[in-house]
Amino acid sequence: MNFAGVKSFKQIFLLTAMILASFLFPDAIYPAATPIENELVLTDRINASSPGKYIYYLEDAGGKLSIEDACSDSLKNNFKRNNSENVNFGFTRSAYWLKFNILYEAEKLKHKEWHLEIAYPLLNHIDVYLVTEEGVLEKISTGRSMPYNERVLKNRKFILPFNLQSRTHYAVLLRIQTDGSMSVPLAFRTTSALTELVKDEQFFFGLYYGILLVMAILNLFLFATVRNIDYLLYVLYVVSWGLFQLSLNGMDVEYLWQDARWWSMHAVPVLGSLTAIGMNLFAKQFLQTKMNTPALDKILKILIVVFILNIPIALLLEYRISIQILTAVPIFGSFIMIVAGILCWARGFRPARFYVVSWIAFVLGIIIFTMKNFNLLPYTFLTNNAMQIGSALEVVLMSFALADRFRIIQKEKETIQREAFDEQLKMATSFSRFVPKEFLSLLKKESIVNIELGDQVLQEMPVLFTDIRSYTTLSEKMTPQENIDFLNLHLSKIVPVINKHNGFIDKYIGDAIMALFPCGVDDAVGAAVEMQKTMNELNISRIATGIDPVKIGIGIHIGKLMLGTIGQEDRLDTTVISDAVNIASRLEGLNKHFNSGVLISDDVYKKLADLDRFNIRKIGLVRIRGKENPVRILEVVVS
Repeated sequence: MNFAGVKSFKQIFLLTAMILASFLFPDAIYPAATPIENELVLTDRINASSPGKYIYYLEDAGGKLSIEDACSDSLKNNFKRNNSENVNFGFTRSAYWLKFNILYEAEKLKHKEWHLEIAYPLLNHIDVYLVTEEGVLEKISTGRSMPYNERVLKNRKFILPFNLQSRTHYAVLLRIQTDGSMSVPLAFRTTSALTELVKDEQFFFGLYYGILLVMAILNLFLFATVRNIDYLLYVLYVVSWGLFQLSLNGMDVEYLWQDARWWSMHAVPVLGSLTAIGMNLFAKQFLQTKMNTPALDKILKILIVVFILNIPIALLLEYRISIQILTAVPIFGSFIMIVAGILCWARGFRPARFYVVSWIAFVLGIIIFTMKNFNLLPYTFLTNNAMQIGSALEVVLMSFALADRFRIIQKEKETIQREAFDEQLKMATSFSRFVPKEFLSLLKKESIVNIELGDQVLQEMPVLFTDIRSYTTLSEKMTPQENIDFLNLHLSKIVPVINKHNGFIDKYIGDAIMALFPCGVDDAVGAAVEMQKTMNELNISRIATGIDPVKIGIGIHIGKLMLGTIGQEDRLDTTVISDAVNIASRLEGLNKHFNSGVLISDDVYKKLADLDRFNIRKIGLVRIRGKENPVRILEVVVS
């Protein structure tokens, strides 16, 4: 028997069995690695895991420790247990070393890419070391202070890929130093989990910044339409707030200023201060705090000055101080703005309702975010994005407040316009008592406000003069008040008759009246006849009560009249200039000589359309004072 062949056959059989067993029972051939104490174990069934509670930390106050120091046995016992899912040291000048152990326990022997995600994008300097028993396997440096293009994965956060070998123990050490809040949210994610997270974040931020953009464009359009400064201040606030949030989220270096390292390091406090200035300016303007809450208005002015000064502090002096001012002061400022809104609401300013509710939502977001920065609340999606969620509500509700205020302003404007129109109508009505609307019509003016010095028109028109006979004797028997009452009673009987016959009063001259009749002489003569009849009826009642009767004389002539305005710019008067006015006045005076009631000129007589309507008696030629040629006159007899 050939034992060599048998031995060869056994070897082949055992080798084949071992290969099959390695596939069917891998742990039988390659036993699973035993997890050490406080070690994060990653398996194929895990897509994401946080190492927070496995972390030990060491404060490096001087910031001079090296990786060799951190790994040395002498400092091993100086590391403290984190005991929390979150790592947050608040505002500190120290560098911090974080250390934790991981084990990738795959079901089959293989390599798998995991990603260490550091989700807070405002950390300045980050050094990450992957260490095995043989020493430092890999070092990756990142942080906001480094150029964006040098990041291993281009993302707003710091994402570091690690190719982990199954059943190998690793120690991960991080050295972190920053000028702001040291919040270090860590997570290990698979490629698929990271892709899903990025997709969800893009949806969230797309929705959020979309709301800000829509509100900014809408209110900018409203400003361009109504020219109300409230809308412009609100747009400036929303835009600066949006840029501030881009900086807080790390998206500014991803999309806006990738190569501007110095600016990206200072953008947060500068943009935050500009936002705070915009907030306070908008609050002052929208709530009219100078008028409604003077004391709070002064506080808002002080806050504006503080944030203006915070900008050069951030750019030229101390970033840490500016970021702490920006974190703490807005809480107080927001409280003041809420109080101002409540006071304005209590005093009947309706848009303050939306203002107060929107600011409460926003302030809650700021408080939650600030408490997270000071390590008073854990780092979660809600606490880290509290400002975005609160501000989205605030932006939408504040737009409602602006719309409500615009509606109120429009109503107030309409009320003011209506009152102004009513007042203008009252003024026009009052002025029309002094300047007849018929006179304006003749001058082709729509309103008395359109009359200017020198306006004039030439038109042929009858002129009627009437006067009370022996008024001086009558007035001597009356007191001043009785004189006024008598004249007003007399005019109340005469003026309606003139108006009835399409005439209008041009002037009151004591107890005399000068009237014009644009429609012709028939109206003028008809008015004169009815005026005499009215006086006859009035005298019957006066005689019955033992009062002396009142007689009037009337003269009518027609000719070309110059109607216009005279005087100066600050004192105008309307007048009629014509020889016809003088003749009509003289005819009225001749009634005493002829013991008549109504005298007309021959020119009037010739233009009468209905002679049978009136009882006319010819008197003859009369020389009138001021006229070289005599004037033929006639009497209209009133029975």
